[in-house]
Amino acid sequence: MHPYIAAAIGRNRSATLAFDRGFVAAGLANVNGSVDRRPGPKRPDRGVAGCLTTFVLGSVAQGAPFVLVAAELERRDVGSGWLAAVAAVRLAPYLLCSPVAGALAGRYETRTVFAATGISRGALIAALWIALGMGSPALVLVSLLFVLIAVGTPTFPALMRAVHHTAPQARLDRTSALAAGLESAAFCAGPALGGVLLLTATTDSLLVCAAMMVMSAGIAAYVPAAGRTTRRSDRRSSRLVRDASRCLVRPGIRTAIVAVLGVNVLAGLHAALLVRLPDALDLGSAHAFGLLSFVSGMGAFAAFIALLCPIPRGRRPLVPLITAGAAIGLLAATSELPMALIACWVLGASILTAEVLVVSTLGRALPGSLVAAAVGLLDALMIGAMIMGAVVAPVLTATFGLRSTLALAGIGIPLLASCALRSRPDRVR
Repeated sequence: MHPYIAAAIGRNRSATLAFDRGFVAAGLANVNGSVDRRPGPKRPDRGVAGCLTTFVLGSVAQGAPFVLVAAELERRDVGSGWLAAVAAVRLAPYLLCSPVAGALAGRYETRTVFAATGISRGALIAALWIALGMGSPALVLVSLLFVLIAVGTPTFPALMRAVHHTAPQARLDRTSALAAGLESAAFCAGPALGGVLLLTATTDSLLVCAAMMVMSAGIAAYVPAAGRTTRRSDRRSSRLVRDASRCLVRPGIRTAIVAVLGVNVLAGLHAALLVRLPDALDLGSAHAFGLLSFVSGMGAFAAFIALLCPIPRGRRPLVPLITAGAAIGLLAATSELPMALIACWVLGASILTAEVLVVSTLGRALPGSLVAAAVGLLDALMIGAMIMGAVVAPVLTATFGLRSTLALAGIGIPLLASCALRSRPDRVR
């Protein structure tokens, strides 16, 4: 090999390893084991702002119709089953459609994904407005809501792909934290907007949501292009999903994936049991449930703020799982409201921290063509883990009791994750 070529390769390898010393095997996660040495495009910060703006605007607008449809079904007195269906379709599309949605987001340019989903969701909200005006059956309304969310599932993978391409590498962690925090905030802000629009007492307020969707599609025109895959073979959705699934178990990524799934199992269990905690733990406050819910959200907000600050890169992905397990264990051991509030605060912070760490790890360790597909798969896995925790919680509680269930989950989930990782060490080979 020519000495100049050898020297150049050595400098590139050293720079790559030095840049990501905080993440194992960062920069090495190409599917066939090769090193992706192509420098990422340098984009201005306004590109990141445009991506975040169009994503948040569309996410808030797609969450508001659920409140308006639920209120209409309640007025018709169609039964609690349809109201439960309205709540379920907010999560079901993420579990069922996210892998394909991530592949689509990785197959097309980010601005194309944002524009297409914005226009499509705007048309669906307009169709929902017409259906409500015509007094359509509950099945039609719930089906339109399902399709509305399903069409929007590519937006978060597209956002993370855009962050990967537009954010300066020195601020990738903070920008990932901002994106993850805004996703959670937008998910909660959508129903809040629906409640405000419900005060108008008319279904015409749905047109406000449709207008917001059109605005988000318009803003997408100012989103920078994000590394479109050029090789035809790489643009096949099935290939992207397959390659991304292989990447999720590669060294340097496996620990973060296991940690975030364990945290989401604990979060689902906590959400299913939260309403029973005040009475079962003898917390002795009529407002304990509201306080526990509020403090859990504030813990996530505190983590969101903290992760926006410069933090050393030597963070351990298992730390949020350990702190979440400790928080669940503290809930099992306490009967004092202040201690329960502290536990819920720590749990909320752990949930968001785990998500930010895994998203940052994917952004650093994967080539740009696979980021969106991997985030789509991760979305489905996290929702599935949360649903699993919520489903097994009543079964375990009926068998062992509430305190024993919390203690077993708080200790058992982190131990199982540690054993799984010990059997397949997460290190560079």
